[in-house]
Amino acid sequence: MNYKKVVFNSKISGLCNRLRALCALLAIAELNHAKFKLKWTPNWACPEKFENLFESIPYEKIPWKFWGERLEFEPNGPAPVTLWKKYVNPKVCSEEKFYDIVMNYVRALKPLPHITKKINNFVDKNWAKKVIGIHIRKTDMLKDKVREDRAKNEPVPWLSETNERYHKIIKKELKINPSVKFFLATDNDKTEKELLEKFPDKIICQSKTYNSENKNKKLPKHYHRHTSIEDALIDVYLLSKCVKIYGTPYSSFNRFASWLNPKIGEDNLIPV
Repeated sequence: MNYKKVVFNSKISGLCNRLRALCALLAIAELNHAKFKLKWTPNWACPEKFENLFESIPYEKIPWKFWGERLEFEPNGPAPVTLWKKYVNPKVCSEEKFYDIVMNYVRALKPLPHITKKINNFVDKNWAKKVIGIHIRKTDMLKDKVREDRAKNEPVPWLSETNERYHKIIKKELKINPSVKFFLATDNDKTEKELLEKFPDKIICQSKTYNSENKNKKLPKHYHRHTSIEDALIDVYLLSKCVKIYGTPYSSFNRFASWLNPKIGEDNLIPV
């Protein structure tokens, strides 16, 4: 089916789930030579407007009225391949080609100048010759029932409260290269303090304000976000500058970071 207009009604999911769906739908719009509209509504998982994070969408802006076949999508952050299977004719565009178009949009996204300045300043002051990314997500990831079901309710390391497995990884990498440093991206202040105390000269992380108080009484406690979306976005882009990433499985956060840097690749995105 040919679409004349593609609308992304983004009102659920967190930041990186939204961004990967956005880039995939931009690719679908490009393949259909269609007009594109973004409706980005903040929610508990992503309580920030798109225009407060990024410059304009990297797609031609054309004033439009409804005409022709319309694709309006309200996704829960599906992977690009899911959208390719559902909305793209494989005879017109292969999965590999679609992926390449999506990656072009991923890398065309530009954070606002003040955010880019924070990212560059952090790199200038803290980066080493070799930096390995460590992404440890707690909050909703730790007790998310969907992921517990995926794990068949059996105990698995990444659902653990402890970070011992990350300690082992850091020690292993230090044996290989004692001069390596580790950039830590986490949404949990206890995790940050623990690793900074354990590896004081090896861990680098941006200064963040953590807020553990859940003011939304309707929201389950473990779904409350402890850091701002701007800090999360900065973490994503800093992770993308690492040579490899060890991260929480099933998280679009570390995967999106790896997409931003083609040098990381699938082999250097390692679930822990």
